[in-house]
Amino acid sequence: DITLTYRNQNAFIGEFKFWPGPAKFTKDVDQLLSYTVWRDTKAALILLIKDVRPTTAIRGADKVIRSHPQFLAARDTVDPNIRRNYVMASNSDPERHISVALLPIVIPNPKQKA
Repeated sequence: DITLTYRNQNAFIGEFKFWPGPAKFTKDVDQLLSYTVWRDTKAALILLIKDVRPTTAIRGADKVIRSHPQFLAARDTVDPNIRRNYVMASNSDPERHISVALLPIVIPNPKQKA
């Protein structure tokens, strides 16, 4: 959905996805990684959460990413409910690592009281 280029190279690749449940989110991770080439080292999954408990979606996405065959490591973050960081192997070269951020965005239901 978003590709930022700098000096004719991808500087950032981002994919916006509504939380579809674990099975479909695996395909979303695959999709994001399919956009990367060898020189790409930064990407993000912007997780749009609507009509589901946010912690359920965030934990589900985390579990999917950690079980993905290209998952290498999780990195610490200040607040894992706002951002989670992972290291994934590149499609084109398993020794090439991609930093992937999971950025959850909760879309409030306007009909719910604050």
